[in-house]
Amino acid sequence: MMVTLSGGNPATAAGPQEFQVGYYHDGGIFTNNRYDVYISGTVTRHGDQYELKAIVQTECRHDSGPSQEWKLAFGSSDENWRYVSGSCHDYEHRVSFTRTGPLGSDGRVYVQAGAYGGRSMFGSWGWGDQKSVWV
Repeated sequence: MMVTLSGGNPATAAGPQEFQVGYYHDGGIFTNNRYDVYISGTVTRHGDQYELKAIVQTECRHDSGPSQEWKLAFGSSDENWRYVSGSCHDYEHRVSFTRTGPLGSDGRVYVQAGAYGGRSMFGSWGWGDQKSVWV
């Protein structure tokens, strides 16, 4: 069965839409750094704007290299990627935040989880799940 949708506007969600993204890395050849980053939240439409509310849960193990960080990349089709980041500790840590931005005509907001670390003086970002949410 084939269904065809018509109309000029995308369907809009009735309320806040949930998302969950994460990044996990359990060491490697050159370092035993471990990253466990889980970010959940909601995105809500407010006219031509969106509101993103998120809770970040992290637990990292620092073996060597620069300080570890978590990061959430997010944005709509009407803006460049924006970022929120914080320290990734050797113990379970939670933080919450709210951000707003312009909503594109497609009604999508993209989110992606990541973490930073490395060995010696050098570090790099690792990126995990990426999702898009329609609001």
